[in-house]
Amino acid sequence: MYRRASSDSLTRLWIEPKKDGVSGAELFDSLRFVQLETTPESMFDYVRCLKLLNGKFYLLDRMGTKLLCFDRDGKFLKKFEARGNGPDEYFMLCFLAADPVSKKILVADDVVRKIFIFDELLNLEHVVKVDFAPKQVIAFRDDMILRYENDNKEQYQDSLLRDYDLHWIDLKGDVVQGMIRNRTPKYGLSFLSASGYLDNGDILYYPTLGDTVYRVAVSERTVSPAYIIESGDEDVKLLNDEQRREMDPNAELPEYEKRNYFFPVEFFNVGSHILLRSGMDDMYLYSKNSGNAIRYDKTLENMSGDRTFDYLTSIIYACDGDWCYGPHHAITLQYMAKDYGFSGKYKAMIDSMETDANLFLACFKVKDF
Repeated sequence: MYRRASSDSLTRLWIEPKKDGVSGAELFDSLRFVQLETTPESMFDYVRCLKLLNGKFYLLDRMGTKLLCFDRDGKFLKKFEARGNGPDEYFMLCFLAADPVSKKILVADDVVRKIFIFDELLNLEHVVKVDFAPKQVIAFRDDMILRYENDNKEQYQDSLLRDYDLHWIDLKGDVVQGMIRNRTPKYGLSFLSASGYLDNGDILYYPTLGDTVYRVAVSERTVSPAYIIESGDEDVKLLNDEQRREMDPNAELPEYEKRNYFFPVEFFNVGSHILLRSGMDDMYLYSKNSGNAIRYDKTLENMSGDRTFDYLTSIIYACDGDWCYGPHHAITLQYMAKDYGFSGKYKAMIDSMETDANLFLACFKVKDF
């Protein structure tokens, strides 16, 4: 349901009870495939992160060993692979971002504590060494890096690191500003947060366990509420800012899971829609045009349409405009076909693919509803 707050800039999103028997065709259409070029240099197994920038795909492999770039047709353009102990080398890359304003690609290594900044052709421009685990880096503007962290931060001596979730870092690796006060549980929540870009370059940021999605005006370095998440469903519990500040910082993740808290994992600003994933399989889709919303379980056992289409549209790693993208291996889907009951034209397209080919990307558009 759609409701406006007193401020025109604040929208309330109502988390609906889950709807059973949703089909992918109700929500998505225009499914097509982009086969990534198969060469010795471009091959890799599974994807950790996928981003888009200026019609190019950037993929970080599951083990964090290499970063690859392909054009919109899947042609391989370049690879960055530099594992080692040198100043411009890394141990394992853990996060990937593509800043649509500065046109920079950012990756982080939280083991050797470095942030790498590239131009869109993967030419390395900066390596920033920091004295903390950088983890999620989301923007690079005016020679400053914006990152977030949702782990318990009481071990930090620096008050900006300890007391805030968002941090501005200069090219010397120093934290110069903190934004959004928060206390987070001690264990297992580093992956539970969501961020996305708006068309004007501002960033939407959804902290762990909260009920507020913030708009970060990057050029002004200000933060304001953009969306308030509400729910009447007993299966969803949310915390306001005051309640989050009062959380026990030593509590473990299972304590919160038992209480049915809503864990944000991904927040996509998908053109005229908002797509939010909580946990592994809980999907929430909201239409900015109609104000309608739907919440569903994306596992095939709870879907009701063409099973091949349902599966291909359930994997979303990146969005661009109204389009969503998910990586797949043809050979994996061919093995899955019998057990999952795949059929129809999309199964035939998958069956026609070479089993030793590189990954392909499923591309599909969000429908208004």
